[in-house]
Amino acid sequence: MDLSQFGQIDRWFPDNGQLGLGPGTPQPDFNSELTKIGRKLQSANTDDFTWCILSAAWLFQDCLDESHTISQSIHSSTGSYLHGIMHRREGDFSNAKYWFRKAGPMDFFPELERQIRTDNGISSETRGKLGANFSPFEMVDAVSACLLDETAGKTNCLERISFLELTVLTQFCIDRTEHFKKKSP
Repeated sequence: MDLSQFGQIDRWFPDNGQLGLGPGTPQPDFNSELTKIGRKLQSANTDDFTWCILSAAWLFQDCLDESHTISQSIHSSTGSYLHGIMHRREGDFSNAKYWFRKAGPMDFFPELERQIRTDNGISSETRGKLGANFSPFEMVDAVSACLLDETAGKTNCLERISFLELTVLTQFCIDRTEHFKKKSP
C-alpha cells in the first residue's frame, strides 16, 4: 500500500506495515501533536470523519484510551467500527463484536477485501480462514484464537490485516471529510 496518499498523517502509521493485535505499548512520539489536534478540533465545527481519523491515529500509536474517548463519542457507523477495533485490541472480544454489530456492513469492506486478496504478506491459509468477504466477527475470532496460541505466521498475517483494515478505514474517512479536502493540493 502506498501510504503517500495520506500526506502528512502517514507519519503516524507503523513503519513495518503491521498493527499489533493486542493493546501494545503506547508510542509517545506523537502524543503532544495528536492532543493539540484534538484541542483544535473541539473548538471547530468538526465532522465525524475527522474525529474518526484522529481516533485511528491514536490506535496507530497504541494509545487505546485516547482512541476510546474519541470513538465512543462518535455516533456513526464509522465511529462504532473504530470503537470495535479498540475493544478487539484490548482483548474485550464480546464488546468488540457488539460495536461491530452496531456499525453494520461498512462501505470500505470491498477495498479492504481487495487489498487482503492482493497483499503478498498474507498467507493463503489466513485468507482462506477469513473467507472471501471480510467479516469483523471472523477477525475477532481469529485474533482471539491467535492470541491464545501465538503462532508467528498467523500473528504476522493478522497484524498485516489489522494494519490494512485501519489504513483503509482512515482513507475512507479522509475521502469524506471536509477538513482534509481543504488541505489537499
